[in-house]
Amino acid sequence: MNKIIIIGNVVRDPELNVTQNGKKLCKLTVAVGRAFDKEKTDFFGCTAWEQKAELIAKYVKKGNRIGVVGRMEINETEKDGVKTRHHDIMIEEVEFLTPKSETAVAESSSLENPGPSGTIAKIKSKVEPLKINAEDLPF
Repeated sequence: MNKIIIIGNVVRDPELNVTQNGKKLCKLTVAVGRAFDKEKTDFFGCTAWEQKAELIAKYVKKGNRIGVVGRMEINETEKDGVKTRHHDIMIEEVEFLTPKSETAVAESSSLENPGPSGTIAKIKSKVEPLKINAEDLPF
């Protein structure tokens, strides 16, 4: 299984491009703070295609908080004889998490599963605090 879920802030305005075949793609970078090391942040390159690409380019701006569900792809490029690997998340679902009042966008919406039925909302609703009795621990 290849599935990745991240929630973070967009580093710069997304870039909408068109391939030679006429397909639309949108590239963006999402910064995600680490849960256990608050001083470190991970940066994830993300790519959306076609309708998702258009909607992300239209509604997402630098600093917006978004949730992304996708698959990780590793691509290799070669320039001047030097091979480089690039990790990129191919966006399957996205949720716009910045409240309307905090953006200049007239409409904040979700792609794929809108509202509380979206994947990220489902995961949040299933997470409960762990209740452990010290007497139940084997050590």
